[in-house]
Amino acid sequence: NSFCLNPISQRVDLDSLPVGQTAEVRIPVELSGAPSQEPPEFPMKIRIALNTNIDIFVFLVSCSFSVLLRYPSEYNEMKFKELLSKPNMLKSQNSLDYSRTQEALNNPNILIEKLVNNCFQFVYKQTNNGQILLSFVTKLSEGFELPLQILLQPGNPNILINYLVPEPSLVKLFAQAIKFILDF
Repeated sequence: NSFCLNPISQRVDLDSLPVGQTAEVRIPVELSGAPSQEPPEFPMKIRIALNTNIDIFVFLVSCSFSVLLRYPSEYNEMKFKELLSKPNMLKSQNSLDYSRTQEALNNPNILIEKLVNNCFQFVYKQTNNGQILLSFVTKLSEGFELPLQILLQPGNPNILINYLVPEPSLVKLFAQAIKFILDF
């Protein structure tokens, strides 16, 4: 896979299951697998192989890109602006229909808390004519630091999201992760 995800243990501790029964198993992963030369797919999927006493089953499991995000090094406003001006970063802009936009305008801490709880560092907030700009940074598990800005505008039910990524294959994946985090 593109992000070197690898199970920590090849063994799944699960007793035999009677026909028609299901079970949930959690498998810890690490970033030590062999990297794929293929760009990541959208939506992100992880290939799983399960060796049973009947056969080997191979299937794909959908996964949110947000699981690959980590807290970055400490940022301040100046360091954040340097990151924004970094060459070779692709700028993306999306509008996201967000059902709690008015509530977030009245209390931006709603968005700040959601993102901070999901490995984003809140850097600063700017207010201008009722508009609120929130700036954040997160880090991809591979070490790329990803800046994100959210613009809240009075009377607009959408939020405007600006972010930078180091390669085109990450544009949709990062947008999906942001939407996933804000929706839940």
